[in-house]
Amino acid sequence: MVFDPSHGQAKQFYSHYNLAYGHVVCTGLGFGTREKWLSSKPEVEKITVIEAFKPIIDYHKDIGTEWSDKIEIIHCDANDYKGKCDFLSLDHYEFNDIQSIIDSIKRIAKNVKHKSIWFWMLEPWIENGIISDNTENPNIIPISIRYGGIKGDILNNYNKIKEFFGLRKLPDLEIKELVKFINMY
Repeated sequence: MVFDPSHGQAKQFYSHYNLAYGHVVCTGLGFGTREKWLSSKPEVEKITVIEAFKPIIDYHKDIGTEWSDKIEIIHCDANDYKGKCDFLSLDHYEFNDIQSIIDSIKRIAKNVKHKSIWFWMLEPWIENGIISDNTENPNIIPISIRYGGIKGDILNNYNKIKEFFGLRKLPDLEIKELVKFINMY
C-alpha cells in the first residue's frame, strides 16, 4: 500500500468502512490504515486481520504500532483461513494476476462464513463493466475478463458481478451508494 500525491489508496477503503459492522475479518494488514479506521467505528465490535507475511506483522511490532483492543492479527494465508464474521473485507492480492484474484475471492468467501462481503478493486470493475488487472503492478501484462457489464451501467454491472462471482452476500445497494463508493475510490 502506498499513500502519496499520486497514490491516494486510503480513500479506497471508504466502502469497506461504510459497510463494516459487528465482527470484521480483514485480509492483508499493510500499514494497518483500514484496520485503525474500522476500529474507530462504533458498529464494529471486533476486527480479525489475516496477514500471510510475517515480516509485515514483525514490522508493526518493531515500530511499536499501537492497535485498538478490537484488533486481533493472525499470521495465516487468507486463502487457507477458515472462520466466521459479519463483514468480510478482502484486500490482500495487490500484485496477483486477475485470475488468481478471482479464485482467491471465491475461495475465501467459501471458507469464511459471513453475512456481507466487499473487496478491493470492486468499484472500478463495477464502473468499467470489466474485471481487469491492477495496472500498478509492472510485472503483470494487463488482461480483462468480461462478465457481461457495460461501462457506466453501475447498478446492472453490480448485479452481474454478484452473479459472476456467485456472491449473494455482496450487500444490496442502491445506485446512489454505488456511485458514492465509485467516486470515493
